[in-house]
Amino acid sequence: MVLAKLFVNGVAITDSEVTYYTAPLKTRGYIKNAIFVNDNDTPVSITINIVPSEGSATYANRIIEDKILTGKSSWSCSSLVDQVLEPGGEIVMIASITNKIGCLISGFEIT
Repeated sequence: MVLAKLFVNGVAITDSEVTYYTAPLKTRGYIKNAIFVNDNDTPVSITINIVPSEGSATYANRIIEDKILTGKSSWSCSSLVDQVLEPGGEIVMIASITNKIGCLISGFEIT
């Protein structure tokens, strides 16, 4: 079964490494869109990992490292589009300043 899914729905990214989505067991997640907005006047950087089941965020699974969003800007992240999260896989993110970057990531879950 294919189900449209908001993996991350308008959540502000914190300055601690946090898992924002985990693919359920027996389910794959397919990312189709990822948008980030900096509503702050100051530039803020973000780092994004696609972490395999039971893994941890490392350089080996980093998709974006220290991407700087200038003040009052948005960014559509094409590097996340078509990424696959295997069952138990996670989207892990961190920002340089807490609660200044809003995030929406959508796609499909397939069981």
